[in-house]
Amino acid sequence: MSLAQMLDDEHLQSAEDMLNEIRCSSETWRSEFLAEVTEAGRELYRAALYDNDRLWTECKDLYGQGQGYRNRVAERIQEWFEDQEHNDFLDTVEQRVRLAWNKRVIQPLCLLCAPAKVGLVVNVS
Repeated sequence: MSLAQMLDDEHLQSAEDMLNEIRCSSETWRSEFLAEVTEAGRELYRAALYDNDRLWTECKDLYGQGQGYRNRVAERIQEWFEDQEHNDFLDTVEQRVRLAWNKRVIQPLCLLCAPAKVGLVVNVS
């Protein structure tokens, strides 16, 4: 059931204020999540790829082999990402995505849904 459908559902009328708040806040949560994940991706991938002379030399060496250079480079880079040697790297990327999701979406949602209490602290890790 979509948020719009929930707002139209008479059985959920008592939750209308909270649903409206979710509707108003969700775009901010989404934007903040995407911004954080984008920055984390830039940081992590730049560190892993920028000084990877071997990968870039292999890509450069693919030039001059006829049509399909871009496809061969794309395949080589895809192979790099799928290489078991990079599992730790991919785990780090996934961890950063999870942390951003919890921080930018789950925690604000939990705070919104929590009963009003002074000094309420929500830690969803």
